[in-house]
Amino acid sequence: MKTFILNALTLVSFLFIGGCGSLLDFGGDKVPDNIYDLSITKTDSMASGETGKTLLMERLTFPAFINTEKIAVKPSDNEIVYLANARWSDKGPNLVARYLLIALDGTNDWLVINRKHTALVHEYRLEVDIRDFSLHLNGDVNPTVVIEISADLIAVSPLRVLSRQSFSQEVRASANSKDAIIQAFNEALSRITDEVSGWLQQTVN
Repeated sequence: MKTFILNALTLVSFLFIGGCGSLLDFGGDKVPDNIYDLSITKTDSMASGETGKTLLMERLTFPAFINTEKIAVKPSDNEIVYLANARWSDKGPNLVARYLLIALDGTNDWLVINRKHTALVHEYRLEVDIRDFSLHLNGDVNPTVVIEISADLIAVSPLRVLSRQSFSQEVRASANSKDAIIQAFNEALSRITDEVSGWLQQTVN
């Protein structure tokens, strides 16, 4: 699969914002990048409290096109470009892992740890495969954020896979702008996190 770095001529009409030009990069003068992060807001049901189950986020797998600070855009199933003058604060997989770890920690009595704390005794492991974390055009004026992951919940003793589940969310940006796109990423990942939390609770309890 070829990766086009923001120069496909078929994208000239994509993402124009009144007088500001295209949100895809076609060369020319370099404009400083806007740096974006994902914001995690814990609801009352996600508030930290006493923890009864320890979960290690052991491994993430992901396609190469999201293993970058650039924000991936899919004009079609076979094309990948990147949003111009915008990037994540960290590589995409790291953002997803951090979001899941922080948002799930304390939810439904889970203590969620990462590989830096493998010395801690843990009862369960979570292995996540990120399949998509990108912006899809689909011919619409406002693009759609698509996030897809699959997850394995593994019990440590005895070692066995308790459950495997896929999660997918699509959120159309409310406007044709970078801020609206980032907000759509946040909403899509928040929805998936809620689904993962419910799945963990249902599987273990």
